[in-house]
Amino acid sequence: MVRAVASTLRPGITLDAGCGTGRGAATLLDCGHQVIGVDSSSERLAQARNRLTQATFRYGELQALPVATGEVEVVVCSLALTHVPDPAPASTSSLGCCGQVATW
Repeated sequence: MVRAVASTLRPGITLDAGCGTGRGAATLLDCGHQVIGVDSSSERLAQARNRLTQATFRYGELQALPVATGEVEVVVCSLALTHVPDPAPASTSSLGCCGQVATW
């Protein structure tokens, strides 16, 4: 599913919101994206950093993503919104920072 969506997005600086261990980030990299992964689990971020040295990973919450407006061109969020009690603020903050958004 990630590859099917990622391959349709114009490659650019891409935020993988709720990146976990980096499975989606790996696919995004394979599709030509520069990846910034964000997750609220230090353990999962450590796994992602060890696995994907060519991506950047940051600790943060979906409701307050640690990215500046205009820093990313694409936002991808795969399954992570199910862990947010009220996904509306997380979705709204993601939409404000880029031109392309993909969630599933």
